Amino acid sequence: MLLQDWGPTSGYLSELRRELVYTGLIIFSVALALLRNRADAEEIAQDTFIRAHRGLARFRGDSSLATWLHRIAVNLARNRYWYFFRRKRHATLSLDCALSDESDATFADLVATEAPSPAREARSKDASALAVTGAS
Repeated sequence: MLLQDWGPTSGYLSELRRELVYTGLIIFSVALALLRNRADAEEIAQDTFIRAHRGLARFRGDSSLATWLHRIAVNLARNRYWYFFRRKRHATLSLDCALSDESDATFADLVATEAPSPAREARSKDASALAVTGAS
């Protein structure tokens, strides 16, 4: 196949794009199943394609490209899992986590307050100080 056969009007690019999207969804699903965290799974899926692109010259062809991408994704997901496991990330709870099965209240409800946040308070103090120095 010649390089000119890969023009925008050829069906090759649309077929390649369709295959990459499909493979990306599979890789995302594998990472999500291993990590159980959507953001981490999205990052692993993206990193999989970046790693594959960087290592494409070393691809031997002993297996299909999809198998190679799957293996990269599994290795990256396992590395991420053990990285966070060693740092006890699995023992933390999100502020959006429910307090109990019977209640809809979250941990964030316990710490939420009407008082201004420290960042907002600092900004208002800075603005007040600028107003005082600007008036004099």
